[in-house]
Amino acid sequence: MPTYNAASLSTSLCPTAARAMEAYGGADLWLSASHIEAVVSVTGLAWWLKMRRPVPSTRLRIDLHAPHVRLDPVDRTGLIGILDGKNAILEDPSGRVVARRENAGKYFPGGRRIFYWDSLDLAYFAGHAMWNYFTFPRQLIRSDIQWKEVTEGVLEAHFSPDLPTHSPVQRFRFDPETHLLCRHDCTLEAVGPWAKVTQVVNHYREREGVPYFGLRTVYFRRRDDSQVPWPTLIVGRVLDWKICSTP
Repeated sequence: MPTYNAASLSTSLCPTAARAMEAYGGADLWLSASHIEAVVSVTGLAWWLKMRRPVPSTRLRIDLHAPHVRLDPVDRTGLIGILDGKNAILEDPSGRVVARRENAGKYFPGGRRIFYWDSLDLAYFAGHAMWNYFTFPRQLIRSDIQWKEVTEGVLEAHFSPDLPTHSPVQRFRFDPETHLLCRHDCTLEAVGPWAKVTQVVNHYREREGVPYFGLRTVYFRRRDDSQVPWPTLIVGRVLDWKICSTP
């Protein structure tokens, strides 16, 4: 497990990162929490392009310390998808492992995955996406992600190759008033190197005083970083959310 910069947190965060951390409830909260539990509904063109039918909703359990996510269910057969590091696993409702793929990301994006994703592919893609989205701002104090303040209100993240994520370099933009994340730019490398996207993050809600996003909408991004308004690739709605401090 990677180490964290908790001891020097107050001085190690750049101004934009420090404001974001405070806006999301403060470092003490995110250092003491163990996991996130959430219910999401995800639809959009990207699913249909890979010949997948979205499930009505999925219950998530997301480890804040390491890339481990449980998606129940991951597909319409009722199987449970698990991201365990870089590995994808499928379990039946009784907890029996029915399929496993080591280092699942290495198989993307070529071959039949250009046209079709199986349930292990879906577990890997949705698993690392959910882990990246829901563990922010905990990511700000990971030693295996390097952060740079590009300009006030904009952070650039460089992810370690050991982490499952969309692309090695990503940009995060924050609302100048609330200091909450409002835009996330990356490349969906599991889809293809051409899949440069902007994710609009909004509809924030609160639970016990802690804000969380209610809607994340993914669009293509032009070379000048402007958003292509159509088509909508992915729409993710958060139906329930809580941060937990128990194992």
